[in-house]
This record gives sequence, structure tokens and C-alpha cells, in this order.
Amino acid sequence: MKKLVLLVCILAFAGLAQAQHSVVLSWTAPAPQTGVTISVYNVYRSATSGGQVMGTHPLDPSGVPGTTYTDSTVVGGQTYYYKVAAWCAICSDGKGGVGMESAFSNEYKAVIPVNALVPGAPTITTVVIQ
Repeated sequence: MKKLVLLVCILAFAGLAQAQHSVVLSWTAPAPQTGVTISVYNVYRSATSGGQVMGTHPLDPSGVPGTTYTDSTVVGGQTYYYKVAAWCAICSDGKGGVGMESAFSNEYKAVIPVNALVPGAPTITTVVIQ
């Protein structure tokens, strides 16, 4: 019985994880314009302010249909910079524009707290069988 209890305790300690953080972004839609229908929003993240990756790889390749996005891939102790752009699949710009992205929103800086430390897993150093 003692062996089983010890094993359960080890598994319980090993199963503890660091706190998981996420960033929830919310934004307001731009004012309506004639001939412009926003299809989705593209959310961009960079590790540097004004980062060069902005505008090349949205976090969600399909786009965000609403005005809220949760980034659950952040890492504790890191700083991220976010921007959002509206995507218009069919826009009437008078020049036959199709698939146009707006200018970026303001940049938002998110500082992710260092994950709370939890006890490490114990190490069995001696086992006595009686």
C-alpha cells in the first residue's frame, strides 16, 4: 500500500504545470464606408515594437471574424507587440480592388508575467523493500 501511495504522490507532483497565460485582444471596427465590407481581421504579433514581421504572418491564417482574439501561445517572461488590420475580400475602390488590407491599428504591448513556480518533482533516492 505504501508503494502505491508513493507512486500517486510522484505522479501528482509531476503533473503540476506552470501557470498558462493568454492575451485577449479587443478592438473596435472602423467606421463603415460605402463599398467596403470587412470580411475578417488579421492579428499580428511581434517580439519587437514596430517589428518587421508585422503584416506578413497573421496569428490566425483564416482571419478573425469578430473583434476579439485570444492568443494562448504566449510564454511567461516575454513581451509581445500586437497590431490588427481589417481585411476586405471584395472592395469597391473604383480600381477593381480585391483582397485589400487596411492600415494597422495602434500597437499594443503585452508583458507576460513570469510563470509561477511550482514544486519540482521529487526524486526517489532509496527504496527499501521489507
